[in-house]
Amino acid sequence: NRYLLDGLSVNNTTFGLLGTPLSIDFIKEVSVLSGGYMPEYGRSTGGILNAITKSGTNEFHGSVFTNWAPGAMAGHRKRVNIEGQTITTEPSLRYMGDIGGDIGGPIIKDKLWFYFGFDWAQSKYNLQRSLYRTQIDADGNPATDANGDPLPTQYIPGSRTTRYAQQDIFQHIAKLTLAASKKDRLTLSINGVYPRSGGHGKYGVDPQTGEAEIYPLATQSQNSLAGTYGATAHRYKGQSTNALLRWQREVSKKLFVDSWLGWHQENGGRQASDGTGVGSTRGLAGLSNIWSLAARDLTFFETVPGGACDVPGSCPVSNYRSGGPEFTDLQKNNRLQARSIVTYLFEALGHHVLKVGLDAEYQRQNANRGYTGGRDWIDYGDSYYTQAYGFLEGPDQPVWMNTIHNKTSSVSVGAFAQDSWNIADVVTLNLGLRWDAQMLYGRDDNLAMTLPKQWSPRAGFIFDPTFQGKSKIYANYARYYETVPLRMLDRYLSGEPLLLALADNTTCNPGDPVQGGLNGTCLNSLYPGSGDPPNNLYSPVSSGTSVVDPKLKAPSNDEFITGAEYEIIRDGRLGLNYTRRWLTNTIEDMSPDEGQTFFFGNPGRGIARDFPKAQRKYDGGTVYFTKLFSDGWIAQASYTLSWLRGNYGGLYRADDRQFDPHQNSDFDLRSLFVNRKGDLPGDNRHYFKAFGAKEFMLPKGWGQLTPGLSFRAYSGGPTNYLGAHPVYQQDQVYILPRGAGERLPWVASIDLRLAYGFKFSQNVGLAATIDIFNLFNFQAAVERDQRYTSEVVPNLTSKDQLSTLVDAEGNSIKQPNFGRPSLYQPPRTFRFGLKGTF
Repeated sequence: NRYLLDGLSVNNTTFGLLGTPLSIDFIKEVSVLSGGYMPEYGRSTGGILNAITKSGTNEFHGSVFTNWAPGAMAGHRKRVNIEGQTITTEPSLRYMGDIGGDIGGPIIKDKLWFYFGFDWAQSKYNLQRSLYRTQIDADGNPATDANGDPLPTQYIPGSRTTRYAQQDIFQHIAKLTLAASKKDRLTLSINGVYPRSGGHGKYGVDPQTGEAEIYPLATQSQNSLAGTYGATAHRYKGQSTNALLRWQREVSKKLFVDSWLGWHQENGGRQASDGTGVGSTRGLAGLSNIWSLAARDLTFFETVPGGACDVPGSCPVSNYRSGGPEFTDLQKNNRLQARSIVTYLFEALGHHVLKVGLDAEYQRQNANRGYTGGRDWIDYGDSYYTQAYGFLEGPDQPVWMNTIHNKTSSVSVGAFAQDSWNIADVVTLNLGLRWDAQMLYGRDDNLAMTLPKQWSPRAGFIFDPTFQGKSKIYANYARYYETVPLRMLDRYLSGEPLLLALADNTTCNPGDPVQGGLNGTCLNSLYPGSGDPPNNLYSPVSSGTSVVDPKLKAPSNDEFITGAEYEIIRDGRLGLNYTRRWLTNTIEDMSPDEGQTFFFGNPGRGIARDFPKAQRKYDGGTVYFTKLFSDGWIAQASYTLSWLRGNYGGLYRADDRQFDPHQNSDFDLRSLFVNRKGDLPGDNRHYFKAFGAKEFMLPKGWGQLTPGLSFRAYSGGPTNYLGAHPVYQQDQVYILPRGAGERLPWVASIDLRLAYGFKFSQNVGLAATIDIFNLFNFQAAVERDQRYTSEVVPNLTSKDQLSTLVDAEGNSIKQPNFGRPSLYQPPRTFRFGLKGTF
């Protein structure tokens, strides 16, 4: 998606996410273009979200507002039960709230106006950590009932503790608007968002998900505080600032010029919870993280109250983390933008709105990252696996790198021309063409990738068969190109060399910085033969800058939309539409030698023609009713039937929560291609939506009451049978074809809103609101554990073959939690709001 704030792009330059989540209280209006948009909007293969901020007027207006969501009133959250894990964590909302205000008015009437706003928001979450003991029989095995099913785990008294995650966000906006002449208007606006979370004994809030950070367990979705605070907590510190200068000129009654010059600056990253920075040798940043995948008793790591885990096997734990917080990074991002659009109105066999425009963007990323302690350790029980940044200058002669520091950039230029031609107020033809090009520069400002010739044709028509504006039949075709974010430049096109090795756990203690550090004595106990000749100790991975296909094509989607609407009541329309969207090209990293080296290409084309073509196809039909606000009420309702199929999850790989745009694992290795085509995450076949609100004027001037109700329900998405890969490890192999698992259940939610407004005078008023989200506290499972086994197994074609997957003793290797719910929908939440206006 492309996020615009007053026309300024505020996408994060590294990942492409929303970089400035400005408060809705500063927004005048929001337009959402999900498809069929004209070529003045480009550089997006998804939707366009454009927010227009408030401005000052000739009268002073302002407001003071606050919102509060108390966790004590939240509904009960269904607990996820996990067999074979002693530590469980139940997150819940403690509170969420904000307070702010805004004011706008004239500095010089009819000439110069101002607008200013601020907001401070804080959210806090409870992370309740509890211990549960497995019941053991007389033979020392997990006890079972008469059916052979494991007995429920038992809560260990006195083991429950509560930890906290907290985030603070401060926002501001300031805007000046100048009428330089009767035909010229200048606007200068500056806004910023400053999030802070974690540290001082608290956990952070992940800025990518907006959720409290808690490390994943053996399943990729269930979370647990399995580890020490120093190893599992982080400090997140960010900043997003935007400055925009806009000039609007009315050359004549038919000719208009609109120009922008903007700057988006964004800093952020993840530090150790004690605040020590990337590459530091002090504090937690100087300690290596140790991730214990071996099944051990909890007593190996920490003391358990009352000796409750003294029976061997009663308190199994895997995925326990200790030491430092593993991976820290810091990014400093900048984007400079310039844009100008000329609009010309003229008559020629009807009314024409002709627009032509030019725009350019320069993006710059300064990224620094590294493993705490210089290297990462995984405890397999009989050995340690270690990885660190470095390369070999000769056989078994490593050169270690404490951090990776890269500066990358890109330049994008574009132009468009479009005409909206209205013929006799009956037919409108929308025709246009957009051209874009992007040049991407890796470390040392070397040109790493060029994506020219991004021609985007757009064409559509609207026909009103009633000739009275009461209906329309329409169709659109468009091609959309994506602006490639800088993440892949930083990682593979600027070099990210890794060295892997195995160490003897009987002579190595990686928890000791002297032994486990970047040049620690643990390196003296490396296993011979862990690498490939002539390197007997080290295995290099991605040792240099990746090769790029010289004929690489930019990522793009094609889209076709058709539909019809008819006004069945005043301001109320019934409609039907069909959308088909398909992936034309994408860029991915691929390896011809099972991970030793990588190259970038278009899967199925060019130098990647021996790899499968990336496929992602969406077909959806929607029937809907929309009632605009009139006569005191508003309503919307729709039903969508859709399919999403292919072999490519997209820029985000939901099956293992990997978010590395154009670098996920879907096409990395040839050995991963089997069974990868099928129903994709997000393939929710049925989707119902209904929204409505009614305004009631109370008698005797006692104000107005506005209740609102919304209903959403959708069918569950697909699930999979996942196994391990010998190189990429867990959850990378589709044992059965993608989507072969049992579908998730239906998810439904009903939300209620009640608003009361009272005016003390024409310009002074007070409004109070109550929102109840998930009114009936539905707790449907929205994720299931998809890890069928932790073993490396062959690909199968049918469920009947699953019985052949056994260990050396003939026992099933199916994980006990496979298919169990690992996440439920958020519980009922109350939010109270109060706003005074003047």
